[in-house]
Amino acid sequence: MQTKIIEKGKLAFENTQKIITLKSNIGNDLLKLASLLISNHDNQYYQILGYDTWEEFLAIPEISMSRSFAYKIMQVYRIWVEKFDVSQENLTTIDNEKLFLASTQATKDNYKEWLERARTLSRSDIRGLIKGEEYEYKVICPRCGYEFPRSKYNVV
Repeated sequence: MQTKIIEKGKLAFENTQKIITLKSNIGNDLLKLASLLISNHDNQYYQILGYDTWEEFLAIPEISMSRSFAYKIMQVYRIWVEKFDVSQENLTTIDNEKLFLASTQATKDNYKEWLERARTLSRSDIRGLIKGEEYEYKVICPRCGYEFPRSKYNVV
């Protein structure tokens, strides 16, 4: 019985690690895609290929991408990589939607704080911060339920 539990635990851990790796690969590929889309858009390569509009280019069956999604990933790349010079390696493990939300608030004075928020907080917590809601960071032990004092942890 104990062996089966340990075996299932190992399988669960391996499964989760694969999910995390694939999610990171997706994040990396989205950044690469954003870079290519920016190049295509800014250089109007789509027109050279015979498409009248950017939207028409995005709609071709091989790409089939909404304009809003394209602009969203392009904004993430423009803000974090181009404007704030954050390496792509530091962005790949962060959810693209959270990077987008944080990018709407990031300035040259606070971008590191917003990047860390994107890395550590949930989407709903980031949305709450944007709306002006206060965020109370709590560290609670999952075994005993002890809530660690906030003053010991410096969270941005």
